[in-house]
Amino acid sequence: MSTSLSRLSFLTGVFLTIQIGILGLKGWDDIKRESELQQARLQTNMQSMLDRYDLQRDIIGDALTVGLNSGSSVLEVESQISSVQRIFRISPEGSRASLTDEQTLETARWMSENGVAIAASPSNLLIMSTVGRTEFISTIPLHQLASDLPQNEAMRFSMGQGAPQGGSVGSQDVIGWLDRQDVLQDLTSFDRYWVRHTSTCVAHNGGPLQVCQVQTEPWFTALGTGAILLYSLLFLSPTLAVLSLLGAARSRLGGAKPAAKPSKKQKETDAGFAEASEGLTRLAANVGVGSWKIDRNIQSLTVSGALAKSLNLEPGSDIPLNALEPYFGAQSARKFVNAVAKGAVEGTLKGTLNIRGRHFEFRALRPQSRAVADQIALEGIAIDVSDRRLLEERMRASEMRLRNAFEGFSMPIALWDDRKRLMFWNPAFAKAFALDDEVLRPGVSHDIINVEISRAVRFDRATEDVGEEREVLMRDGRWFHLAERETSGGLMLTIASDISKLKNQQDEHLRNEKKLKRLISELERSEGRAREFTRKYAEEKTKAEHASQAKGSFLANMSHELRTPLNAINGFSEMLVKEIFGPLGDERYKSYAQDILLSGQHLLDMINDILDMAKIESGKMTINTKPIDPVEPVDAAIRMIRRKADEKNIKLELVHADDVHDIEADHRAVRQMVLNLVSNAIKFTHDNGQITVTVKNEKEFISISVKDSGVGISKDDLPRLANPFEQAESNQDMNHNGTGLGLALTRSLVELHGGRFAIDSELNVGTTVTLYLPVQQPDEDIEAA
Repeated sequence: MSTSLSRLSFLTGVFLTIQIGILGLKGWDDIKRESELQQARLQTNMQSMLDRYDLQRDIIGDALTVGLNSGSSVLEVESQISSVQRIFRISPEGSRASLTDEQTLETARWMSENGVAIAASPSNLLIMSTVGRTEFISTIPLHQLASDLPQNEAMRFSMGQGAPQGGSVGSQDVIGWLDRQDVLQDLTSFDRYWVRHTSTCVAHNGGPLQVCQVQTEPWFTALGTGAILLYSLLFLSPTLAVLSLLGAARSRLGGAKPAAKPSKKQKETDAGFAEASEGLTRLAANVGVGSWKIDRNIQSLTVSGALAKSLNLEPGSDIPLNALEPYFGAQSARKFVNAVAKGAVEGTLKGTLNIRGRHFEFRALRPQSRAVADQIALEGIAIDVSDRRLLEERMRASEMRLRNAFEGFSMPIALWDDRKRLMFWNPAFAKAFALDDEVLRPGVSHDIINVEISRAVRFDRATEDVGEEREVLMRDGRWFHLAERETSGGLMLTIASDISKLKNQQDEHLRNEKKLKRLISELERSEGRAREFTRKYAEEKTKAEHASQAKGSFLANMSHELRTPLNAINGFSEMLVKEIFGPLGDERYKSYAQDILLSGQHLLDMINDILDMAKIESGKMTINTKPIDPVEPVDAAIRMIRRKADEKNIKLELVHADDVHDIEADHRAVRQMVLNLVSNAIKFTHDNGQITVTVKNEKEFISISVKDSGVGISKDDLPRLANPFEQAESNQDMNHNGTGLGLALTRSLVELHGGRFAIDSELNVGTTVTLYLPVQQPDEDIEAA
């Protein structure tokens, strides 16, 4: 009998040892799984940080390129980037490099020599940007990164062997643990104080920079309070059951002895054991935990604790499995019986049932002890999770209401937990910042979302009033005011409002203000210029009056001083040509006299043209109009000029109708105009050419046109030919004589008659000049204005 009790006690100890081992393995597996989740989180945080600094490197490079190209200094560019402490040139090394500490400068030189984009010194994070052939280093203090790290985390930056010393940031206790590690890699370990250290490392784009982050957590926090309570119940329930069986066995074995009166000590022990068992049962019922077991034949269910209390049964009551329906309900009873049958085969059972309005979570295992397994198929616990289920339902309902409220807002909204991980967002948030479903998912970090948002942002600046608010300009031209606020529960709320209309109004206001200032400035300058112009006008008017007086005196002198000797020259040379007083002798004398006569006549004609042009410009030229036949002055001009046409064998003809209207015009002026036009036509027409003068009616005008087959005039020369002293550049080789006053004088005379002047010409084809003279003139003489 003593041997049987000893064997039973030994088996009980083995069972408890195995159970402790199984629970330990299960707990370690939970800790390992939690560690893997922490490592994934740390990796995500570090990668997002490196991505953020890659993006900042591009921003700094763009700012340097734009600033230096526009003439700004490095100091001015540095002042525009708030996150950067200092920017200095490292290749070639500039004077501002001496402003940093020696270790940072050593790391910067090493980066330039090895082409490393991002590195770290003991005090700074260094970012290298290249503009042309010049390399710049931007420094960001490591202590700025500490604000993003929780108190139980630390981070180390290292660049491998042969590189300068890196830096660390975070909790000093965790940094001390980092310094004691020879090689830091992905690992989870506990120190002598049972503090778990979870670490992981990320390399920057395959380069030498390696960032390692460590998180510490006490063992009970890592495992979780709920898990500890669950493991305790899983351990206590079979332990109490085994101890109860062991006590019953001792009682049976003890009953085989001759009846003996129990000792006082035995009675006290039994009473204490019974009292302890009863107290444990009451405690389990009060905390919502009960135990249950299924017999070997899977015929009955034994319940105790909260499960027995919920079924209105005494602890230890047996219920036949085929009679569970009155207690569990039809559906729950059927589910339980099926689960028990399956659990008896698999050796484990886990599930939740609704029993009389209360939710119980059932967990059970097959007994490991052979002695117990001969009597019990499954044994386990039942936890009343009704309150938890109710709380979860309330939380889900609250979350649904919150989500519906978020989705009802037209402005972009996002909610983050106390570790800045995304919880909720509305469709407006995704649409405003062009975020797809792959990026927006619960649990993603705040930094990753900010990196994704920055891809769609053209400009980002903090507001002057509140540091946690900023204004962003999207690439599609919209403006958003972005504010982040912490709630009383430790959460963070991001709210964005579309301020595009306000910004457009501000921009329009600024443009109007600049325009107004520009107009005021222009007005002030215009007033100054007007005063200056008035002064200059008065001066120029005085000069013009003096010049007009001088011009009148000059013309009067020229009229007398030049015409008088020219008349004598022309008269005497004509007498010599005609040999009035007898032959000259040698024929060459006669030829010379002819040349003198022609030159004198030409000079006199030029002087007359200049004097006439001067009279017209000064308004002193007058014409005396009277009714005339326009063919007469035209024919007279042709007769006067025909000899020149005959000299070049040019066919000169006059064409006119018999019904040409009489006009009121100055006979001499009409003849002079036709003479000028025909003279020009002869001058610029080759030998054997043709010139046709046509006179015809044109409604209230008569037209006089002179058409030649000469060299023509280019389109570029036509607009300026009627100006005084202007000649066509295209026929300079034929323009041996003349001042360029013929066409100008003709146009002026036509305008004095109230007519108009037109030229049509084609290079190497010919030119047609047409005068339009009105048939009717006013009664009084027409004077130049």
